[in-house]
Amino acid sequence: MHTIALDSDGHIWGTGVRAYAGFPSSNNYKTFEEEREFKMLPDIKKYRFLHISVAEFHTLAIRTTREIYGWGKSEYGKLAKDTFVSVSDNDQLKNIILPKKIEKLSDMMYVAAGANHSYGLNRNREAFGWGCAIAGRLGISKEDMKLLLSMNLMKNEDNVLVLKQPQELKFSFRKEGMAH
Repeated sequence: MHTIALDSDGHIWGTGVRAYAGFPSSNNYKTFEEEREFKMLPDIKKYRFLHISVAEFHTLAIRTTREIYGWGKSEYGKLAKDTFVSVSDNDQLKNIILPKKIEKLSDMMYVAAGANHSYGLNRNREAFGWGCAIAGRLGISKEDMKLLLSMNLMKNEDNVLVLKQPQELKFSFRKEGMAH
């Protein structure tokens, strides 16, 4: 639906469906307007970026200040936003957000955009996740999901459990059969 590129000067360029690529719409996102050639994203062209990750409907990027920006379709909390820049009458193109800083995250060095979830890793190697939590996407146990729901840190959005804001997630990675 869109393609995003990071040039050697740290500028972000996009093409494809404007709603997902980070471009403003001339008709409030009522149709699939297309950008047919690469153009620099207007809302963030004054910033420099280090890293990007692109999923089908959203993009994450790390600025040189180590802050994460996100844009595209924000359903299921994958952009850590409960409010939207534009909501159209057309269900196909709702929940569109232009490039915005994702609050509560700093000193980030890596991001990963999944289908309906997102991850970030900071310089202390602490992992943060947000968005759709079903089917193990965020690595949260059922017991932890219940706890997060009781603390009002998760919500049920269209029968999908959603982690509303980035939360630090503790993991222990090790190779099979090796002690840690």
